[in-house]
Amino acid sequence: MYMLMTMICSIAALFQRVRFPEVKAADADYSRSFVAVYRDHFEFVWRTVRSLGVPPELVDDATQEVFIIVHRKLSGFVPDAPIRNWIFGIVRRVAKDFRRAKNRRGVAVPVDESKLGADTRDPYIKATQNQALRLVMSFADTQEEEWRAIFILSELEQMSGPEIGKVMNMNVNTVYTRLRSIKAQLSVYISDHAGSEGGVLHE
Repeated sequence: MYMLMTMICSIAALFQRVRFPEVKAADADYSRSFVAVYRDHFEFVWRTVRSLGVPPELVDDATQEVFIIVHRKLSGFVPDAPIRNWIFGIVRRVAKDFRRAKNRRGVAVPVDESKLGADTRDPYIKATQNQALRLVMSFADTQEEEWRAIFILSELEQMSGPEIGKVMNMNVNTVYTRLRSIKAQLSVYISDHAGSEGGVLHE
């Protein structure tokens, strides 16, 4: 279990180190409120799109699609819940569409760790982080869309159970039950697959 938690924290750190573009001057044509939403939530959208299984070479396109929809629908947003919850609903739909497009092409796209900011100079740490990323992302691919979203929000976005419940419109007890099940499955998955990744991970 120590190995599992260390690995997840390492992957969360990988995503946090990604460098994202600033809002460009061309965005001045958008409303001020959209620019603020873009600035405040771009990193969340990018990470979540990638975590929900969009192939690396399509992540930028999917992120752009999310914000096109946000821009189009922002005037109708009713702030009865955090805007991140609303954005996450859009992210889930866009990610699902891009995954379906990938599946129709029938092409398996490997994880490109270079795009995830694994900038450590220690080759052992980098190898461990990259292996952990491959394992967790391949595990996530085995999960149904809703379960994968819960896992990503908890372990990579570090949301609490009540926060996930609000985002997913789900009873918090159900969230915790599914998280326990997912973590148990992940532990077994790691035990079964870590050796096939070159033996970098160990207890």
